[in-house]
Amino acid sequence: EDTVTMTVTYTEYQPHVGDQDALKLTVAGAVQESGQVLAKELLVRLHTPELTLTVTDPPELREPLP
Repeated sequence: EDTVTMTVTYTEYQPHVGDQDALKLTVAGAVQESGQVLAKELLVRLHTPELTLTVTDPPELREPLP
């Protein structure tokens, strides 16, 4: 059994997710000796990271922050 690690950056997968919150990964392989084929799918749910904002000046209603 072999393990393969792949890194997929946001730039690479962003055009493919649209409004979805998941990626579907599919891998297929074949055993050379027997010709047996195996395919697996994995659904990976994406989570939005927490975002913390610090305002350095007092905010003004209906005014953009500096």
